[in-house]
Amino acid sequence: MLEVDCPCVTPEVVLKASGHVEKFTDLMVKDEKTGTCYRADHLLKDFCKEKLEKDLTLSPDKAAELKHVIMVLDDLSAEELREKLKEYGITAPDTKNPLSDLYPFNLMFQTSIGPSGLSPGYMRPETAQGIFVNFKDLYYYNGNKLPFAAAQIGQAFRNEVWFLPFTLPM
Repeated sequence: MLEVDCPCVTPEVVLKASGHVEKFTDLMVKDEKTGTCYRADHLLKDFCKEKLEKDLTLSPDKAAELKHVIMVLDDLSAEELREKLKEYGITAPDTKNPLSDLYPFNLMFQTSIGPSGLSPGYMRPETAQGIFVNFKDLYYYNGNKLPFAAAQIGQAFRNEVWFLPFTLPM
């Protein structure tokens, strides 16, 4: 197994190519009175699950709709998510206050790199990216032969809070 320890800062061009710059965000909403932030997809999922579990008057069609929303939740566009929150009248879970409009929350720590400081870069959000960037060198080091195994050593940096009782997000 080949071991690679890559820099912690990754140029933006690498993360644009992998889709991280465009997709590595959570859509958030705020309680308009308290300012408490929530992930919009979590609020919608929790709402649907609670309705399915506790609303005994739910019609079979409405139950099927809520199950479908849970299944496609990760594929909803920002506009579709916004519409579902509005359609179901979802409010802040603790206070029942109205929620702000959706806003993107970037999960990567951005920085400026290069001698001019004008090139954007990010603290690497996951360790695998370094292996892909250095594939050509790893391939050469392995005698230009496939297959080979590579392991990235080091940390990943994400702009998120993890509340589950594990040391690593899974």
